[in-house]
Amino acid sequence: MPFENDPALIYLNSERQPGDAGTHVFIVGVGKYRYGQGQDAMAMHGQALSQLTSPPHSARAMADWFLQHFRRHDKPLTSLAMVLSEENPQGYTLPGRPELGAQAIPAATLENVEAAADRWAMRLESNPANMAVFYFCGHGIANGMNAAALLEDFGRPQRPLTPAIDLMASIAVMKNSTAREQAFFIDACRSDADDLYTNQSAIGQKLVEIVMNPAMGRRPVKQFSLFPSIRGHLAYARPNQPSVFCRSLLDAFNFAAADDRSLPGWKTRMATILDATTKLMELRVPADARDVSTPNAMNAVSFDFNEIDPPVMVHSFVSLSDHAYWQDVTVECAPDKYSAATHFRTGHETLPECYCCFPLPEGQWNIRATGLAPERRVEERDWSLRAPVVYIELEVTP
Repeated sequence: MPFENDPALIYLNSERQPGDAGTHVFIVGVGKYRYGQGQDAMAMHGQALSQLTSPPHSARAMADWFLQHFRRHDKPLTSLAMVLSEENPQGYTLPGRPELGAQAIPAATLENVEAAADRWAMRLESNPANMAVFYFCGHGIANGMNAAALLEDFGRPQRPLTPAIDLMASIAVMKNSTAREQAFFIDACRSDADDLYTNQSAIGQKLVEIVMNPAMGRRPVKQFSLFPSIRGHLAYARPNQPSVFCRSLLDAFNFAAADDRSLPGWKTRMATILDATTKLMELRVPADARDVSTPNAMNAVSFDFNEIDPPVMVHSFVSLSDHAYWQDVTVECAPDKYSAATHFRTGHETLPECYCCFPLPEGQWNIRATGLAPERRVEERDWSLRAPVVYIELEVTP
């Protein structure tokens, strides 16, 4: 049975019957590369791979969010599976349940990923109304027009290029799945590897093997695939933290991508998730990396993703037009230009990121920045704030 004997399964909704519509999540995080840099077993095909600290944090943050915050009344979270490779395995502790201790998580090797993916795919077959969610964080490569997500044992002595997920082929074969809504979030540095893997027509394997069920007939499958960078360029991440793409995705899920235009209630949709993630990443990556850290979407069919409570505060992101002055300013928020600030933050507190975020009630607010030398001036004006989010860039002028 797909619900049993799965060491990667960290959550199963016991209140759901096997045939009920639900959301099934599969997370793969790869921070340790067995044949990569700094490893005793470093091999030729893995020598370009650095060890990563962000993927374990990103994978756990994504799992935590689904378990604590994901909400979809017509297809609630039904299962969540995860494989994870890190230098010092920590397992996974269910949020809010420390008394249960850490559950061992299988390493993200080709064998373990294939086994977990097969069971995930089987769970998806239970109902056409199921939603599939796949998240990967780790090294990726762009090989010509193809892209691959690299697993822990990529670069092994025998068949070194096999332990990887052929992303384009995997997304294509998922069109044969019964699940009609599918979201793929590929949090990988898609660095150009043409020189390293010359004459390789394909790298990696399909995540799953699915043959279309003739009894289901031809029916539309809604797919949405989101990558954090354009093909052939490195994605941007910070050591020992969830990746910028992961943080931006979670903020998009929680508030930034939500609206109430599709009644009833507040929802996020794939199209708004793309827009919100793009805007948040523009804030969070350095200016010199911004052009190559732009999220891009494939198979961009929009559909509902999750629901949130009606927001009561406005997440107000404030930045400067010139980041060179950020560390010198104090950003202030006041009811009007004549009032003292009720919220403030100094720029140097947020470094290396050059923005701050204030939770403010809806309405008129005076947003200003102080602290620059007299020859410089920062724009000060009143802003009309409306939930769930606003982005304010204050102009710096001579």
